[in-house]
Amino acid sequence: MYKKFIKILVIALSLLMLAVGFAGCKEDGEKGGEPPTTYTLSALRKTIALDSEYQLSVVGLEEGETVVWASKNVSVATVTDGGLVKGVNVGQTTITARVNDQILECQIIVEIVLENFLEITLPGEVDEYINLAVGDEYTFAPELSGEVSQAVNFTISCDSSAVSISGLTVTAVSAAENVAITVSCDVIDVTPITIYVTIA
Repeated sequence: MYKKFIKILVIALSLLMLAVGFAGCKEDGEKGGEPPTTYTLSALRKTIALDSEYQLSVVGLEEGETVVWASKNVSVATVTDGGLVKGVNVGQTTITARVNDQILECQIIVEIVLENFLEITLPGEVDEYINLAVGDEYTFAPELSGEVSQAVNFTISCDSSAVSISGLTVTAVSAAENVAITVSCDVIDVTPITIYVTIA
């Protein structure tokens, strides 16, 4: 009877140890089996204009986790504690974001961007070459691309006697090849354009 009791006790203890061991293994497995959180930046490479700002953020960030931002070259671009990047000089630098043990990087390129580039244009059907016969007239209709805060006055000019000019109208006077007509305007820093006229 005593031997039977000992045998049952040994079996019971063995089962209990197995159960505890299995539970411990499962718990360890669950902890060890969870992959580490992988974070990414909202951009890995970004071109921004000089003096402009761009908001970087960490994707996958959980509540309560902090990010340490830094710029490898603050003379090109700076970054705030909230990930706001500002271009301060033309060039390239790297913005880093450290989350726990991970370091994320974004390449920042700072350029001068002409947001309101002004240029003289002509109607789509006008090429930079125009063919006329003697006696023909051609009236230019130039436009200025971009936004301007003033009325724009256009003028045309030519050094050749093969044409006569009245306002924006050219009259072919005598046969000639590649007569240069210059179209300009009174807005500062706008480059004139040249149209070539061949008269037969």
